Amino acid sequence: YYLYIFKWQWLISSLFLAFTVAAGVAILLKPPVRTATAKILLKGDRLPLQISGLSTAVGNKLPFSPQIMQSEVELIKSREVMLPVARRLLTRDGKLESNIGADEIEAMILSLGRNTFAVPLPDTSVIQLTYSAPTSKEAENTLGLILDQYLEQQAAIQSGSNKLLSFYEQ
Repeated sequence: YYLYIFKWQWLISSLFLAFTVAAGVAILLKPPVRTATAKILLKGDRLPLQISGLSTAVGNKLPFSPQIMQSEVELIKSREVMLPVARRLLTRDGKLESNIGADEIEAMILSLGRNTFAVPLPDTSVIQLTYSAPTSKEAENTLGLILDQYLEQQAAIQSGSNKLLSFYEQ
C-alpha cells in the first residue's frame, strides 16, 4: 500500500491542492449575505378565543400548542403580510404604484418568501424571524417592514376576534 501512495503522492498532493484552491476561490467570489434577526414573543393572554382541538394539554406550561405556533409562522410568511411589504419596497425608489406590474410584485413576493425564515423555538412561545439580503442595512429595513406588517395583521385579527366574541356574548 505504501508503495502506491508514494508512487502517486504528487498526483494526490496536486489534486488536494487543486480542490483546496478551487474551494478558496469559490468562497472569496461568493457575495456576502447579510442577515437580520428578530424574535417575536407571543403572550399567553393574546388569544381570547380557544380554537377547537388546539387547546393546551393539562400540565403543559406553554401557552400555545405547536399548531398555533406554526399558524403564526404561516401568517408571517403569508401573502397578506408580504404583499404590502413588496409594494413598499418597489415604491421606495420613487416609483409610482401604478407603474408597477403584477409580475414585478409577484417576483418581489417570491423573493421575500425565499429570504424570510421564521422558526418557532422549541419549548417556548418565541418565533425567530430572520431575513437575508445583500447588505445588512437592507436586511434590517426589510425585516422591520415585515414585522410592522405582521403586527398590523395581528391587530386586525385580534380586533376581529374581539368583535366575534362580543357577538357571541350578545
